[in-house]
Amino acid sequence: MKSAFFKITEDKQNKIYQAAVAEFAQNGFDLASLNQIIKEAGISKGGMFKYINSKEDLYLHILRDILSGLTKHQLNRLEFVDACYISRIRQSVVSGLEFYNDKPNAYALVLGAFADVQSSLYEKVMILRHEVASEYDSKLMEGVDWSLYNMDKGLIIRLIQIILEGLNALVLKQNMEILKVEDFEASLMSDFDLAMKSITTGIVR
Repeated sequence: MKSAFFKITEDKQNKIYQAAVAEFAQNGFDLASLNQIIKEAGISKGGMFKYINSKEDLYLHILRDILSGLTKHQLNRLEFVDACYISRIRQSVVSGLEFYNDKPNAYALVLGAFADVQSSLYEKVMILRHEVASEYDSKLMEGVDWSLYNMDKGLIIRLIQIILEGLNALVLKQNMEILKVEDFEASLMSDFDLAMKSITTGIVR
């Protein structure tokens, strides 16, 4: 985004932002119409290009903003006095669902960004996702008591990653047409709790 965007009024920024979120949420990056965003934002095409370098610039700015907002929301609700890593992960999943439940267009945009492997921006989306997640993970693990577990820290983290990636894949597979978090929140948490119970208690007698 050009510096001029951050100098306009908050109301004008919000109009552009919300128009773009709605268009990208409905159509994804490749099929989204910049002209439609301009129309909904109530500005001229020349005016828009005073604020952005390209459609890609606008899309990646919004995606980063949503993901950063998500991680900020999660950290604000995290109970750092709880030194259990698994407990913190669960809190993060719950607060993440809460965040997206209040922002259906943001949820649809992110879901589409992660699911559309054919998108011309998919590689950049994954890099952005990794950058934001890495920053969040380092804060999430502050003060975790790894002595609670009888497995190496690195193995625990990898195991949780595999489970979360599996749950994310399940969400992407089942919910591209069901964009309301509330429609699958209970089943997702049930699957998560089952996986965590299996880790903490074991499945072998």
